[in-house]
Amino acid sequence: MGVRLVTVPGSYYLQACADSGKVLAEKNENNNCITSVKSILVTERPDLVVTSVALKDLQPISVGLSGVISVEVVVQNLGPGPAGESALRLFLIDPAGVSKDLKGHPSVSDLATTKSKTVKGTVKVFRDTKLGKGYTLRACADYAEVVAEIDETNNCARGDGNDRGHARGHRPRSVTVPLGG
Repeated sequence: MGVRLVTVPGSYYLQACADSGKVLAEKNENNNCITSVKSILVTERPDLVVTSVALKDLQPISVGLSGVISVEVVVQNLGPGPAGESALRLFLIDPAGVSKDLKGHPSVSDLATTKSKTVKGTVKVFRDTKLGKGYTLRACADYAEVVAEIDETNNCARGDGNDRGHARGHRPRSVTVPLGG
């Protein structure tokens, strides 16, 4: 159960009703509902976006299977409501556009509205990653969708800026997974 996006922020009570459509004829139609004693506060929703994706190394990097990549990702809350803690998920994108998950999910702490946070961390290349050149790094905020947002479709960006318009400030560099890594 969730709160619809069109719900105006405010204080509400939850009500549960049996036979709400009055399909069954009953002796007493006035005892089918119960209302919560405590109210529920509906707040504005956040909108998390990745505004920058960067490899920490200044040159294109070469990393072996099970190797570690140092990353720096900027996540911003563009929505009118605060965002709770969430996790980033990072991927390697090959030149054909095929995505491969990286091991490790750096966490993003709570974000107030309009605020951004730089998340620095490391991720590991899985042993079954296809060897190759020219991989691009892709980061997705709130990948597990634990934060209810205004827009769940704008959470990702690539280090080359090709994913969507919000990615800026990136340093375009590639990742190579060499043979024998």
